[in-house]
This record gives sequence, structure tokens and C-alpha cells, in this order.
Amino acid sequence: MLAVPGGLADAQEVAVKHTIAAAVPATLLLLSLFACKGETLKNFAGCEVEGTKIYPDHMAHYSQYREFLAACMASRGYESGGCSTDPRCYRPSGTIAKFFDDLERKLQSEH
Repeated sequence: MLAVPGGLADAQEVAVKHTIAAAVPATLLLLSLFACKGETLKNFAGCEVEGTKIYPDHMAHYSQYREFLAACMASRGYESGGCSTDPRCYRPSGTIAKFFDDLERKLQSEH
């Protein structure tokens, strides 16, 4: 048993501090994951704006518009999952970013 000079109250305080200390890294990781998803959406929105300037009637030029979106996202460091007009299909192309994206997608699928 843990011997703490002040008795049970001090032991409980130590346990709470350890619990908080353990939760901080996990919380920071989750916050960074959501920040990454926000960046993907922000980049996709930027590509959409650029694409609609180039193809104002993008439904008439849908194939070219889709290719533009995929190229634009690639220039911003993302890979397309095959459906270029849906931001959820894009994944970061870097190894570390892919790891965090995989982790985020796994966490989302569990809930």
C-alpha cells in the first residue's frame, strides 16, 4: 500500500494528480486529431472555391472539376480515396499524418 504522510486524504489527492497527469497526453492527442480533420476540411473548402472560379458551371464540366479538386488537394498534401468531391475521402499523404488519420478514423468508427 502507498504510504503517504498525511493519511488517506493525501493519498486520494496523489491518486487524482496521477490520473490527471495520465489524462493530459490523451486529451492533447485527441485535440490534435480534431485539428487535423479541421485542416482537411479547410483545405478542401479552399480547393472548392478555386475550382468554382475556374469552372463556374462545374456541373457541366464535372470530370474536369473533379480532377481539379484531386490535383488541388494533392498539392496541399492529401491523397484521394477515389471520390474527389467528398472531403472525407481525402487522407494526408505523409507517414505521420496518415498514422494520426488512421487513429482518428478508428476512434470515430468505434463510436
